Amino acid sequence: MFDLAEFLQRELDTHRKEKPTLILPESFDSRTLQVALRLIRYANLVILADEVSIQRYAAEHCPQIPSTRLAFLLKNARFVDIKRETELTAKLKRELLSVAKNGENELSDKDVSEFVSSPVGFAILCTRLGYADAVVGGLQNGPSEFIRPALKYLRGKTDPFEVGFFMLPDGSHDSLFPGNIAIFADIGVTIRMTPEKLANIAVGACRMTRDLFPEAIMPQIRGVIISHSTKGSDEGPSVELQREAALLIPDKLKKLAQENEGYKSIKVDSEVQVCYAHGAGPTFQYNSGAQLTGAKAVTNVLIAPNLDLGNFLYHSYASNYPDSIKFSQMGGVGLKIVEFARESRWEDVLVGVKAHILRLWKYGNWSSTPNDYFFKRYRVLAVNPGSTSTKISVFEGERELFTEELDHPQEKLSQFSKLTEQFSMRKEAVLKALADKNISTASLDAIVARGGLLYPMSSGVYKVSDKILEDLRNNVQGEHASNLGGLIAKELSDDTGKSSYIVDPPVVDEVDPIARITGIKEIKRKVISHALSQIATAKRYAEESGVFYNELNLIVAHLGGGISVGAHHKGRYIDVNDALTGEGPFSPERSGSLPPGQIIAMCFSGKYSEKELKLLNKGKGGLISLLGTSDFREIERKYREGFQEVIDVVKALAYQIAKEITSLIPAFNGEKADHILLTGGLTKSEILTDLIKSRLAGTGIGIKTYPGQNEMRALAYNAVRVLQGKEEIKIYYGRQN
Repeated sequence: MFDLAEFLQRELDTHRKEKPTLILPESFDSRTLQVALRLIRYANLVILADEVSIQRYAAEHCPQIPSTRLAFLLKNARFVDIKRETELTAKLKRELLSVAKNGENELSDKDVSEFVSSPVGFAILCTRLGYADAVVGGLQNGPSEFIRPALKYLRGKTDPFEVGFFMLPDGSHDSLFPGNIAIFADIGVTIRMTPEKLANIAVGACRMTRDLFPEAIMPQIRGVIISHSTKGSDEGPSVELQREAALLIPDKLKKLAQENEGYKSIKVDSEVQVCYAHGAGPTFQYNSGAQLTGAKAVTNVLIAPNLDLGNFLYHSYASNYPDSIKFSQMGGVGLKIVEFARESRWEDVLVGVKAHILRLWKYGNWSSTPNDYFFKRYRVLAVNPGSTSTKISVFEGERELFTEELDHPQEKLSQFSKLTEQFSMRKEAVLKALADKNISTASLDAIVARGGLLYPMSSGVYKVSDKILEDLRNNVQGEHASNLGGLIAKELSDDTGKSSYIVDPPVVDEVDPIARITGIKEIKRKVISHALSQIATAKRYAEESGVFYNELNLIVAHLGGGISVGAHHKGRYIDVNDALTGEGPFSPERSGSLPPGQIIAMCFSGKYSEKELKLLNKGKGGLISLLGTSDFREIERKYREGFQEVIDVVKALAYQIAKEITSLIPAFNGEKADHILLTGGLTKSEILTDLIKSRLAGTGIGIKTYPGQNEMRALAYNAVRVLQGKEEIKIYYGRQN
């Protein structure tokens, strides 16, 4: 059987956008909760029930759901008690009265109140007004309670139709359906069929199939319109209707192919004997008179010209192949409805909703939920100062409005004797960049910056305080461009009355005392690392897994200009190499850990000044010393061209990173490491990551890669969680000893 669930997950991760808002009116159903647990990473979920009632229901009816997974759902979904939503309910009532007044049948005040106060009615009208992107139902409510009112109030400009998808078990009908993927349309919507509707359904169903299944999986989409008889009768669907529809299809397919090259692989024929749909007949016939044996058929999509036949096919296959993955998708409703049969398993529902989200992201021309009532889209400015530039990003919810790197010419920087004196110049550059984008500081809900070299602190979000400002100005742990972040954020926020924050600065230190001890009494290990990237990556993986960060043991390797490898034990960052001073693997510009005897000999050889040695350690070490460049794209090119020196150095880099990763396994004190995560700019190199994974294969620990730099999104994400009340604000006390 084709593994559609795994395929959809890869596709969703590839095409990920801002989370759509899905509203779930059938809350007290174990299938709903099972699916909700697994959808948090892809969607904002509105569950129409109060939180306490859901906890009670889950405890009584869903013993298979781990308490930790349920707690994660409770923390991240929005639970809505309709009785308490008086303002929104009043708005929905006005909308329904307006619709009824303009329609054929007016509704009484009692009818309106009953519909709006029901979970299904409330959900449908919330979707109609843009508070949610889609309503998911049908598991508990039959057609008259769910799909009919949903179609009445949510149908688009075109006629709605429904397509059923079956992933049949291996060996069942492979000769009939390529890859054992069977698709049926229309399966339960269109009551009065016309040639135009039938042509639209045939083309729309094939288009939907192509949207979900790329050519690598389904090279050609072949649709056929089926009937009870190739000769026609008064009892079955009209052959004339089908033939009229067939005349309309070529022009519709031509327009579709002009819209997207991928649709050129779609073909539609008619009419075909209904017995062929079950493989009972030895042959089937196209209207062209061509004959194909069942063994050579290439049909993917069977289009039924009436509702009864579509329902018969769908439910017949559902009964005959109960182990198949089956779900339906709606067309002609603007991607606002996700419907399921009452007998659906939770696995079917999960696949169906994922398929809907994928269509929304890839083909729905969707950018964000129209109304952010349930999940407010806070606007946050993130500031990340570097040595010769300042990177800024503005996020609105999960959506990145823009990111820009503001370069500061060396001649301008040279005017300042101290790094902190650059503060005003950089702040003005940020203000100008915002003005150029027509974004005022007053429109921001918060400003967040990368934290600087403060005294050691625990991980988290800190409101910029007077103590933080004092220690940043005094460079208490050394000069670094990141010290400017909190200063800029505080001054920009002061004029707006909004808050400013720093998140997980490089000095985050939750290291166990025994990890600080060295073989020289006077030397204690310090910890300065890519804490922001490390912790954000660990939390991202936890969220994608549907659990909390404090439930996992993770090893995270940030691979950039500097390399840090950290151990994260149940929410604490318990060990990491001192990446700032070059401890650990060598990197593009840093030497990494060196043999002590040889480095001591170099120090007293008289060949190098202190400044030169410091540059070899950080700035001109690593790949620059070994290969003369830190440009990994150039290094990759030479690797592929077979330069042996380059091959050896890249393999050595991968080996040292892998060795550093495995050195942290004891940090978990006998507990198993759940996963290894690779992130940072160097992870864009498949050559390097493949070499690292190969070295680590023997550990038996899963490995996942998050390519590129994710600091800006991590900064904004943490600030938003504070504004949502999901993250506590910590207090910085300064030096503790």
